[in-house]
Amino acid sequence: MRTILSIAAILMALSLPLFGKPDTPYDPDTVVAYDHILSPLQQDIVDELYESLSAYDYSITFSKAVREADLDAAIEHILTDYPELFHVDLSYQYWYREDGWIESVDFQSLMGKRQAKKYQKDLFDVAYSLVSQLPEDADDFYKEVLLHDTLCAYIGYSLEDELDYTAVGALLYGRAACEGYAEAFALLLRLAGIPCSAVGGIGGTGDDTEPHAWNIVSIDGDYALVDVTWDDGDEYISHGWFNITSEEMSRDHNPDAIYDSLPQADSSHLSWFAVMGLEVTGAVDDVELAKWLIDTSLAEEGPIEVRFSDAAEYEDFSCRFGEIAEECAHKYGLDVALTWYGEPVQQVFALEAS
Repeated sequence: MRTILSIAAILMALSLPLFGKPDTPYDPDTVVAYDHILSPLQQDIVDELYESLSAYDYSITFSKAVREADLDAAIEHILTDYPELFHVDLSYQYWYREDGWIESVDFQSLMGKRQAKKYQKDLFDVAYSLVSQLPEDADDFYKEVLLHDTLCAYIGYSLEDELDYTAVGALLYGRAACEGYAEAFALLLRLAGIPCSAVGGIGGTGDDTEPHAWNIVSIDGDYALVDVTWDDGDEYISHGWFNITSEEMSRDHNPDAIYDSLPQADSSHLSWFAVMGLEVTGAVDDVELAKWLIDTSLAEEGPIEVRFSDAAEYEDFSCRFGEIAEECAHKYGLDVALTWYGEPVQQVFALEAS
């Protein structure tokens, strides 16, 4: 009996994670994807990779050989979801044993160790500074809004430099590709104690698609999806892709297969429009809605946007708005300059009056 129990104990020990969650500079439990997209074995690989890469060791021999599929999943996660590993290049090489299992992997660095450490310090100095400015009495939703809007106001879209694809480009230089936006947002939310992960995939519709990155966020146990890049419009900060559902995001975002097991975002109550009372549901008086939008934009001296829950209502209002604006000007004596923007896929209508 004692022998059987000893064997059982050994087998149980072998099945446990070897490293535990990565020793990240934020609460590791705020990395949403880790617990949802990775098997226990893949988590072990991530932990081993993170331990070496965070110490600027780019040649990693595994404690035990791994399968290619498991290593592929671990590397996609490690290169997408840990903003502090900005110094790791996306290229790498596997070293195989004769039986086809992988015993080591070599990564490339984007910079020297001294420069990486300097960037690391500067990155977290800026990130902690931004998070420290959040109102202490704000709930997680409003902290998320403030950080979202801060990034949109500060960052300009850029593909010119390798750092544009990192949180360093976003937070230190104010320029980023979608990956930089997503990694910076994940870093700031995690430091604020809000669970978040970056998600990779394809963005766009029809023939107009390209590789893209966005975020999944957990607010009070509920999940929502955010695309900070697409909310950073040329003319104004939008919230059309802020805390939307999986169904809404799937209209123009297709995540990579590894993210299929992420939690579903099923409730729309966390969206900007729901919380702010800017969601148009059912039939409305188009003229009254147009006048309210104009008056609100004038009062706030900036754009105002609403979201239609019904695509047909959005289409009808958008198509008629020019005519409606003339009706408003005539009926209410308005003499204002109007600019309006439409986002048909997400059914968002924005207006700016001056």
